[in-house]
Amino acid sequence: MSLRLWKNWKSSAGLKESQEKTNLMKASRYPEQRRAIDLGEHDFEIIHNFVYRGSSVNADCSEQDKIKRRVAGSNRGYFALGHLPRISDDRFAMRVFQVQPHGSRPRGRTRNRWADAARADMGSAGITTKFDRQEWKRPAKEARDQLV
Repeated sequence: MSLRLWKNWKSSAGLKESQEKTNLMKASRYPEQRRAIDLGEHDFEIIHNFVYRGSSVNADCSEQDKIKRRVAGSNRGYFALGHLPRISDDRFAMRVFQVQPHGSRPRGRTRNRWADAARADMGSAGITTKFDRQEWKRPAKEARDQLV
């Protein structure tokens, strides 16, 4: 019934499906076993998760994938932090990290900077050394293990 209504509506609106861009997902507690579904003109792939506007949507309606994506995204900023103290001052990454903007700040509370947040996080994790690679990796691994 709903498939027939969909076909009538899309033809009256002048819409066409793109087989390359269109996928189907059934949101249910019971996973879909088929890999594709035939909707007349095309076979569409059945998927189990996708990212929509930065949020992970999955077929079993759980939030676990979204949490993992957010934690992984926030951790990406700290992976480079372990390399910065050991690279030379003429490298582009170090120049960007050390940039001092010209001009004056706007009125009000100062904005939070990535470097300040990273410094505070390192202090709360007990990281005080930056040139000893093994000493750097130990608390970083412990912090990562707590999040997973």
